[in-house]
Amino acid sequence: DVSRGSVCGDAQRIGARALRAVWRFQSAGTISGPIDDHDATVCFNHSGGEIGMLIRPSTPTDLPALMKLTLGAGKGLTTLPADEALLRRRLALSEASFNAEVPPPGAFYLFALEIDSQVVGVSGLAAGVGLSDVFYNYRLSRQVNASQELGIHITTPTLQLSNDMTGLTELCSLLLDTGSRGNGAGVFLSRCRLMFLAAFSDLFSAKVFAEMRGVSDQQGRSPLWESLGRLFFDMPFAEADQRSMTEGKA
Repeated sequence: DVSRGSVCGDAQRIGARALRAVWRFQSAGTISGPIDDHDATVCFNHSGGEIGMLIRPSTPTDLPALMKLTLGAGKGLTTLPADEALLRRRLALSEASFNAEVPPPGAFYLFALEIDSQVVGVSGLAAGVGLSDVFYNYRLSRQVNASQELGIHITTPTLQLSNDMTGLTELCSLLLDTGSRGNGAGVFLSRCRLMFLAAFSDLFSAKVFAEMRGVSDQQGRSPLWESLGRLFFDMPFAEADQRSMTEGKA
């Protein structure tokens, strides 16, 4: 993706680290779970008192809360655009995935974080990307041209369009309400999905990756898109980002 970076890692190693890291929150409060095999709860003590948090599978009834979150997320969250019809389909797919009604490669698991019974964040796992639609990424490489006779040695960074991530599990759709940040909620929300990955590793690929949202301004302009993407697609980044999700990348 021309507007993002990505990182890869071994799923088993990352999942084990997440298990240790999340359960270590017991030093700040208590964790009970799982509930119904998927839910987990945690209580954090901080200067403002105790905060009760619940992680659970998302359901179609979360649509209003999810719409509110995505409307405040800005540009670049491709997996969860502020599109009601698409979000409704994503929630339905997540519910079917948790109910084992979707073959693992096409499954999508969206977790919801509740604080005081209000949905304030979500995080997701896509079991395998690029299987129903093409998943593009750029590989950062280098090309070296050298000549001892001429005394030249030139290294040129290059971007190579590839589909290297096809079939891999993606950590995606991490979104937390700004008013709920700064109390451990973001870490809990992000790492809970890695606990799920470790517990049900047979549903996911041996390697996982995550996209890092790129920089864009208040108008949705991306410096990388303006320098690269616009050379091939004559449209603003925000439009290209929206269309890639709602209409596909082909």
